Amino acid sequence: MEKNDKIIWDSGFGYDLGYYVGVDFCQPDNLQCEMVTGVVQKLNSYYKSEIIPYTEEQHKIVNKKYPMFNYKKF
Repeated sequence: MEKNDKIIWDSGFGYDLGYYVGVDFCQPDNLQCEMVTGVVQKLNSYYKSEIIPYTEEQHKIVNKKYPMFNYKKF
């Protein structure tokens, strides 16, 4: 992934949309992402396994998986 690529954070309980920033140097198994939806709209660190590169198809998949969230596209 490149800096500012669009991402989806799939927590297993819901999802949020944001932008990839880089690897978290304090926790190398995590990625830093700037979130633009959800409660925490700021720079956060997430497990690599929870970050999905954004595509319209992936967005449709998480919308079906979590119908209570219905974020619009970027």
